[in-house]
Amino acid sequence: MTVAFTLGWAFKLKRSQRSFAIASAMFMNSNSLPIALMQSLVVTVPGLKWDDDDNRDAMVGRALTYLVLYSTLGMIVRWSYGVRLLSHADPEGTDSPAARRGYRFTTRRRTR
Repeated sequence: MTVAFTLGWAFKLKRSQRSFAIASAMFMNSNSLPIALMQSLVVTVPGLKWDDDDNRDAMVGRALTYLVLYSTLGMIVRWSYGVRLLSHADPEGTDSPAARRGYRFTTRRRTR
């Protein structure tokens, strides 16, 4: 979040663009990637075994429970704070630095 804010400030992005960068940096892929990661970690990391009776299914079950809780909290934050970030509009008359220098990127139809 701090990196996205700093880079947005350094590149002189408008507030709405900076908010979009912050939201994109905050909310990562919390669905499929962590499940594959946990399934591979259960096999390779012996420290995840709690006691002698613990097996791979129990370890994967604990990992999936953690991921469900993490994903639920992530969705709550995404749809509360993320929406707030993306709903900020720029004040009227605020242009990007390129527009202030006179580089307007508009699509105009040529007339013959």
